[in-house]
Amino acid sequence: MRKILKAVLIGMSMRKKGFKKIVLLFMCTLVVSPLYAGIGTDKDERLRKYETKAIQWMENSEQKEVKNIEKFKKDSKCNIVLNGEDITSTVSEDLMPINASGINYVPLRMLESVIKGIELDYDSKTKIVKARAENSWIMLQIGKNLSCYCVFDEKSVKLYDYTFTTDGPAMANGKVYLPLRYAIEKLGYKVIWDGKTSTLSISTTDKEPTIPEGLIKPVENKESNKSYYLGGVAIKIPANFIMVDLGNGDVTRDRNKIVGLTVQCSTNKEFKPTSVRENGYGYAGSLEVYKTFGDPNANLENLDTQLKDLENILNQLGSKEEVSKIMQKVKADFKISTDTEQENMKLGDFLVEVGGYRNMAIRESLIMYKKVNTTITSGNKDGAIYYLGGKPFKLPEGLAVTTSPANENGVSYATSGDDCKTLHFRGTATPNLVKTAFRRAFAGGLTICSGKGFVDVNTQYKLAEQILNQILEEKEVDQVMAHAKKFMTSNSELSTDFIYGDLEVTVSNSHNDNDKVMITFNKIVD
Repeated sequence: MRKILKAVLIGMSMRKKGFKKIVLLFMCTLVVSPLYAGIGTDKDERLRKYETKAIQWMENSEQKEVKNIEKFKKDSKCNIVLNGEDITSTVSEDLMPINASGINYVPLRMLESVIKGIELDYDSKTKIVKARAENSWIMLQIGKNLSCYCVFDEKSVKLYDYTFTTDGPAMANGKVYLPLRYAIEKLGYKVIWDGKTSTLSISTTDKEPTIPEGLIKPVENKESNKSYYLGGVAIKIPANFIMVDLGNGDVTRDRNKIVGLTVQCSTNKEFKPTSVRENGYGYAGSLEVYKTFGDPNANLENLDTQLKDLENILNQLGSKEEVSKIMQKVKADFKISTDTEQENMKLGDFLVEVGGYRNMAIRESLIMYKKVNTTITSGNKDGAIYYLGGKPFKLPEGLAVTTSPANENGVSYATSGDDCKTLHFRGTATPNLVKTAFRRAFAGGLTICSGKGFVDVNTQYKLAEQILNQILEEKEVDQVMAHAKKFMTSNSELSTDFIYGDLEVTVSNSHNDNDKVMITFNKIVD
């Protein structure tokens, strides 16, 4: 070695350019060469030998103060991309990177969680950390300024050292954090950090790391510890969701911050639906995914991120098979340029109405319904009283209705059910009004259907008259029923309104699935 150094010094003093180039090239080779390198077939033996050397070097190296970066955690929201795919929603909050004074740190356990094939080993007694990938490992000791990394293949094993300056290992909440670039690159991977979108992108392949189009900078949700419920089932929503209060415990995601997966749910654990469908399912909330939005200046979230967040929420409510079918429907709908057909799909205790809409935005809507405890009454059993137009009546023989428990507004709904083959009734089992809008409170209705499988239409007319006679004057009943019979036989779509005191009664028809006439009641309110 002395002879080599002497030759270098002599060469530096010589003026011949050719020799200078050779000397400089030789010196550069010395700088980037490993401290130890072995060639042969017994790779495992050399790896064990170099691990022992690495431990000796670190134990003899300079002591270094361990940073505590815990205070920076709250301001360190970011996206995580692996091989071009946004995986942020799959990484738990406690494994997110931390940016401290301009240096990005990653939790040791995050490497193992995010990158398949990485093995971790931590000796709490010696405070030595080792992370091993397929063809490399890194080793460091908490509180020391020296670390080692080893690169190997079937033919050779090379050991390098690395001295930390300002970017050594750190601690936060009792967890070990490593400098981002050191940890990823020394294990043989590629990494970039995009400050504009706060995105950490890692590539474990030959391709360069990329930032997916549409990624946005995460927004901190200061109320992320709140509990949220869909149909009384607790759900976890992404930590960056900002929720706004809609009143009565209902909340939804704030689209003024980010337009993305919208969740409308409740902060109330007890499920009290504000409306119940004819089949006994009550409204439990909704989920919406946006591919485009009407406002071009909106902060639109990446579609893949939204779909992953959606799938994570659905997985909390039903089986993998059910979730898979719903996700297939959602993704297929986004390939269609027009509104898509709504489909009722099973998800655990829920019935999910899935459909795509294209008005002002390309979005997929999932309306959540959950079965409520109901009471079925057939005919005038026990003198039960129901309400239509806010007025009481007794149920005629030949009809059966399902009654839901009273919701938080004191309203108990009563319906005949989707499988009803005779006069269909929708109203309440309480005098409370259902919903107020434009000085009108929806107060129920009757539907008469004509066609194969339904009870004779004349029988349905008589049942309707028995109910109407209990809440309207005789001449009013005659007027309503005359129009109902006329509209049933008409080929045109017709509708007319009548005002009877504080009631607005609308008679209309439809010929879509079958011939039917609807008699709808709204109460006029101040």
